[in-house]
Amino acid sequence: MESISTIIEKKHGGARTGAGKKKGTKLPKTLERLKVQEAFAQRVFNASGKLFAAQYQVATGLHFVYRIDEIEVGKGKTISKHVLVTDPKEIENALNSIESGDDEYYYVMTKEPDAKAVNMLLDRGLGTATESLEIGNKDGAPLIIKLD
Repeated sequence: MESISTIIEKKHGGARTGAGKKKGTKLPKTLERLKVQEAFAQRVFNASGKLFAAQYQVATGLHFVYRIDEIEVGKGKTISKHVLVTDPKEIENALNSIESGDDEYYYVMTKEPDAKAVNMLLDRGLGTATESLEIGNKDGAPLIIKLD
């Protein structure tokens, strides 16, 4: 016959058949997170053309057209204000004006290409480059590691 302490140990604690969540069951919080991730992935997929174009522009360099506005501040004094041009028609007019050399109120600024953006595009498009690391002695002999 079993002792009383053995019977008590068997009744309290330990694995119980049918207890706990079933294998593969996802908690409501996990299901919600998966829904959000899927919705986000779908939005990114739908905008992938625009996102690629924007990333490509950053990778190759950006160009901005500015207009110089002369603003009167009083007593015959004026200051120059540099305004970013965003209207496509005005950009076209500005570029034509700059090209002909007859306008001093527009200029173009360029931002250099971003190397990180270039690497990211290449990694996404062609896959990450394989890197290798050789460990050994200069003479080609096996490397011996001693642990004390």
